[in-house]
Amino acid sequence: MGWDAYYTVPASGDWVYFVSSGFDAIGGTDIFRAKLPVEVKPKPVVTITGKVTDTNGNPVAADISYERLSDGKNLGIASSNPKTGKYSIVLPAGEKYGYSIHKQGYMFFSDHIDLTDIDSATTIEQNITLKPVKVGSQIVLHNIFFEFNSAKLLPESIGELQRVLKLMQENPDIKVEIAGHTDSIGTESYNLKLSQQRADAVKEWLVQHGIDSSRIIAKGYGESQPIADNGTEEGRAKNRRVTFTIV
Repeated sequence: MGWDAYYTVPASGDWVYFVSSGFDAIGGTDIFRAKLPVEVKPKPVVTITGKVTDTNGNPVAADISYERLSDGKNLGIASSNPKTGKYSIVLPAGEKYGYSIHKQGYMFFSDHIDLTDIDSATTIEQNITLKPVKVGSQIVLHNIFFEFNSAKLLPESIGELQRVLKLMQENPDIKVEIAGHTDSIGTESYNLKLSQQRADAVKEWLVQHGIDSSRIIAKGYGESQPIADNGTEEGRAKNRRVTFTIV
């Protein structure tokens, strides 16, 4: 009587691979695959991979953590290879995720990805350069979210705010500028006011959690410093941002 074992389903979810002894194979066993029916296919996954380096191009052994934005639950931590800087994380479809890369002595990097409508496996390559904690270093706080046309912070922002808090606690001598930026939709005066209110909201959260207000400058720049084309939705999304700069 034969046996089957070592079932493995790749990221695509199309096939199941297994070892079986139920056939006349050389050595008594062989590797087989079978097409998975649609009803038992696992959710597709997205693999985010790349290299983590410093500003000189040297590999950095960093921690990569990822969280579910809906409730802030931390789902896991991976590490980049200390010799090559390579990293890889795998996220199942159906959720919005935030992820961050951090290393003592460096500014963290963060970003988010929406996988709610993903229907097939894919790979995204993202190489990351970590900046040292020193005057002039700036990062975009990609995982700060506000209500539409408002300075009210959304719950999905908590993970990012906690990372900023930790960075300032670990480096008690730094002073920073929290800067709000908008796209060009609306009047210039309205955008300037909104960006200031959003910068103030981030500062207020940090002060409420123990950071001395004298260490933080909150500044709104409105639409005056775009980093992308305001003529496209993708560009406008990039321009709506909060930055963190050591001053």
